[in-house]
Amino acid sequence: MPEVLLVILKILGFVLLGILGLIFLVILIVLFSPVRYQLWLRKKEDLAYDVKARWFLRFLNVRYLKKGGEEIQRLRVFWFYDIPKGEGILALLKKIWKIIGRFVLRTWQLSEDDDRVAAAIRLFFLEILRIIRYILPKKLTGSLEYGLGSPDRTGMSLAVLSMVLPVHPHFEVTPDFYESRFEGELSLDRRIFICVVLWHILKIVFGKNVLYTVKTVLHANKKEKKNGTVRT
Repeated sequence: MPEVLLVILKILGFVLLGILGLIFLVILIVLFSPVRYQLWLRKKEDLAYDVKARWFLRFLNVRYLKKGGEEIQRLRVFWFYDIPKGEGILALLKKIWKIIGRFVLRTWQLSEDDDRVAAAIRLFFLEILRIIRYILPKKLTGSLEYGLGSPDRTGMSLAVLSMVLPVHPHFEVTPDFYESRFEGELSLDRRIFICVVLWHILKIVFGKNVLYTVKTVLHANKKEKKNGTVRT
């Protein structure tokens, strides 16, 4: 009987190790499988674009396409199953951005009288800028033909563009100093790793003043709601 019990415990131990190993493997896949996004944009008579993002051998595939009379929104898991999107992917992102914007605005209002809240805001924007700089494409290709209707305005805008575009030598800009027009084509491709983005997010979440700021904002909102003076 003791030998049978030991065999059962041994089997359970191997099963548990297998489950833990599988969980660890999934975590590694999520963190170190690159997310690739692509963007194609063209403006002539009408605006056409094709935005694609995929992760882990197309396990997750997102596409937003508008070309001519065709418009496609798709969120696909695996290679065969499309999830209905209701109001659409962009609508969901707008809702999330609106919630974050309200919280940041309320935090900004409280930072005027609290140095710890101000420090948390500085940390938040610093890490967000680092995330944006990381996910932006390193190279882009395409062309732009534009004019603002007068030589002086077109020349001034070209001077501003010249301070940005030298880092993208494969993007050509052709100014039209006499006619008002805007035509062009843009193509970019980028791979990013979730582990890098997660690292910056964790630096925000575990910042020494962030937890204090969250508690302060929630307490202030609760107090204003109780008094009937909630800010929008």
